[in-house]
Amino acid sequence: ERPICYKYEYFVLFSSMHGDIFLVVLYRCVCLKCPNKLFFNAITSNTYSEQNGTWRIKYGSGMAAGFYGQDITNLGGMNINVTFGQATVLDPQLMADAAFDGILGLAFQSLSIGHTLPPFLAAHQQNIINEAIFTVFLRRAGYAGSLNGGVYTFGGFDNVNCDSRINYVSLSSATYFQFRLEKFYFGTTLLATSTTEVISDTGTSFIGAPSKIVESVAQAIGAKPDQSGYVIPCNYGQLPNMIFVIGGYEYTVTSDNYIVRMGDRRCELAMVSLQSMGLQISWILGDPFIREYCNVHDMQNRRIGFAKSRQY
Repeated sequence: ERPICYKYEYFVLFSSMHGDIFLVVLYRCVCLKCPNKLFFNAITSNTYSEQNGTWRIKYGSGMAAGFYGQDITNLGGMNINVTFGQATVLDPQLMADAAFDGILGLAFQSLSIGHTLPPFLAAHQQNIINEAIFTVFLRRAGYAGSLNGGVYTFGGFDNVNCDSRINYVSLSSATYFQFRLEKFYFGTTLLATSTTEVISDTGTSFIGAPSKIVESVAQAIGAKPDQSGYVIPCNYGQLPNMIFVIGGYEYTVTSDNYIVRMGDRRCELAMVSLQSMGLQISWILGDPFIREYCNVHDMQNRRIGFAKSRQY
């Protein structure tokens, strides 16, 4: 009889824009540049079973494809019975430079390619947690990979790292964590004047915006384009704040969060044009926004809340 092995810890990227989970499969994966990955090996588990069907997902940085399996996964101390994707084909750019072994989707089931239940919602369905609410706190840790990058609280609110005042806004639909952005200012300059749809995503490192707005912000701070985006000398001094108006409230993102020190004495504007990435949506509020404000994902009431993060 094969033993159940709980000793394998996989580093996964949490993405609230996707509804699926995948890991790379040992022996069966075609991936020419997947260094330092922990591959999933089905023979180490006697609770594993292969499932029917195949899947294919296109992410922002590449494509992954494979087949389905079912097993028990431990997520934050919760043992959850999940159906998950096992990648047999990966675009090199998706995993080559990334410090994770797979991607775990936290969105609604409607965004699952195979209509499988995402792990967090599976935990709620299996009565492991009482409330389908999770809170995301991201620490402002710069490029220091050895530091704790934040906390995901599954099943409730993070009272330690997040301020007790929460402002909620209704979601546009139970797909992405999508809601309405009313205005956007950079300093005192109003750059977005009409209401538009915006998505919060824990798996996006930058703020995604229309190209004209990205160019306006870059020009205002004196950032210059290069191969990776817009760069600025790290002795940039005091810069204007970004102000997002959502649900009638103003949310301020300072340069501490929208300027990223890249580790090679370079600083980069943490803002990217979504048109250049071929995406149909106009705005994504990624990690710079989430570092300023804890995101409270209330899936059962189809709303998202924002609470000021406590950066220690």
